[in-house]
Amino acid sequence: LRDIKNIAADMNNVINSYDKANLNHRNNKKDAQHLNKHISHLFRLYIMGTEILEGKGINTYREKDRQFLLDLKNGVYVAKKSDVVDDYSFVNDLLKPYIEKFEYAKKNTGLPDKPDLNKINELVAEINRRVINDDI
Repeated sequence: LRDIKNIAADMNNVINSYDKANLNHRNNKKDAQHLNKHISHLFRLYIMGTEILEGKGINTYREKDRQFLLDLKNGVYVAKKSDVVDDYSFVNDLLKPYIEKFEYAKKNTGLPDKPDLNKINELVAEINRRVINDDI
C-alpha cells in the first residue's frame, strides 16, 4: 500500500512537471500521449488502492471504470491553453475525491499494519511444492 501511495505521489509530480514544462517541440504529441496514459494509471491506482484497503481484494478487470480510464488515456478531459500547449490543470480537481476516499479507507482499513510473514512463507513453500510435483 505504501508503494501504491508512493507511485501515486510520483505520478502527481510527473503531472505537475509536465504542466509546467514547455511542450512546444517535435515530440509534443508523443509526450501528451504518454502523459495521458500516466494520468489514467494514476486514477486506476487510487481506485484499486481504495478497494484493497476496503477489503475488496484486487480487481484487475475494471468494467465499471473502463470508459472513464479510457477517456483519461485518450485525453478527453484535456483542455487546450493554446494551439500548442495542453492544459492538465483538471487533474488535481478531478483527482481530489479519489485521494480523499483513499485516505479515508487508509485510516479505516481492517488490514493489519504488518503482513504475517509466516503465512506468506508457508504459501510460497506450498506453491513451490506444487510446481515441483506438477500439481498446478
